[in-house]
Amino acid sequence: MSLFKYLKDSFRTILCFLLMILVINLILISSTDLNKSILDIFYMDMLLFLIFIGFLIIGYIRWKSTYKGIENALNAHEKIDTYLPEGEKLEQLLMRKIINFKNEEKLEEIKVLKESLEEVNDYTTKWIHEIKIPISVCEFIADRIEDEGLYDISKELRQEVERINFLINQILNISRASSYSLYFIVEEINLGTLVKSIIKNNINSFLSKKVEVEIENLDFDIFTDSKWAYYIVEQVINI
Repeated sequence: MSLFKYLKDSFRTILCFLLMILVINLILISSTDLNKSILDIFYMDMLLFLIFIGFLIIGYIRWKSTYKGIENALNAHEKIDTYLPEGEKLEQLLMRKIINFKNEEKLEEIKVLKESLEEVNDYTTKWIHEIKIPISVCEFIADRIEDEGLYDISKELRQEVERINFLINQILNISRASSYSLYFIVEEINLGTLVKSIIKNNINSFLSKKVEVEIENLDFDIFTDSKWAYYIVEQVINI
């Protein structure tokens, strides 16, 4: 918002003023005695220049105060809505209309994206609930295989079922992340109980990897969402 920029924008106004002064001087010089009028013309020119410079200074101050806030907001990557000029000049009215139009345009785009995301989440949730049926069948088959004495095959099948359940829960929690506030319920839970539950549900994975788990100093209560805490700890365990 420099003075040079303002003068550059006011170039036509300045040029018009100089041409008017030139025309007036030529008319006065050609219509009067030069020796008698040259000093009066000089005083008149100086007075007009001072008045014009005064108008330029006032215009620059108003121009800077009007648009300085917008420039600072843009440089700081802040919202510019509160810095929009409130005047009734054409460019100020157009600026407000353009910003309001772009805001409405972005809100409409966000609405469409949210609707698309909700459709994907609904489909994902439906698919997860449907896939749990064949997973339950696989668990039943693992029980039948174990009853037949094929413990190794049953063990491998259970490990894969656990892995599938882990991946499905991962997808479910990721789909819920877009609506985090709707699913987040804060409650008091025991961290040790939570970790033991996760270890129990992933016991086959630990056994297959020959991992020995030791739990120490986890017997204290925390305030969090139990499902999200379960998901986060399970992610750490399965890294």
